[in-house]
Amino acid sequence: MIKGYLKLLILKELEKKEASGYELIRKFEQGFQRPSPGSVYPILKELESRELIKARKDGRKRIYSLTDRGKEFLREFEIKEREVILKKLELLSRFGILNSDELEEFSKFIITRKDILIQLSRLRNWYKFIESLFELAKTSKDEAEKVLEHALKEIADYMKIDKKAYGFNRGMNCRERTLS
Repeated sequence: MIKGYLKLLILKELEKKEASGYELIRKFEQGFQRPSPGSVYPILKELESRELIKARKDGRKRIYSLTDRGKEFLREFEIKEREVILKKLELLSRFGILNSDELEEFSKFIITRKDILIQLSRLRNWYKFIESLFELAKTSKDEAEKVLEHALKEIADYMKIDKKAYGFNRGMNCRERTLS
């Protein structure tokens, strides 16, 4: 589990639908490593005491749901977090670490692609894939691009996507395809 984000992940899950503590743990283990009950239940208790969530009894289980105050907290958090990230990107650009095209690309991603990250977080090994690809790219950019090309072809085959529309068989690498 990504340290420091468990509270936020709990709130985001409860924004979608109510759940028991056990259901939340099971849900998180699909996208990350399984959080311990010793981590989840104290956070649920804290969030309940802050009135960001509420609980109801269902037999022996407690079912948690997001309160209006919790929804407002999430909206404010997302706005603030987005602003912080955009300011960091601007700073990286000012110091020449990112060029103007990269700044625009990253900024657009942060502003408009949040839904993609949310969907990816539901996939069991997405983060491991990204980390592994990143590590491979550090040692061999060409090999990392080959792995990414293979994954994209597999996805296109599975979804029966017209590969030519995505630049396959035209000798384009992943970066060229996303920029065209």
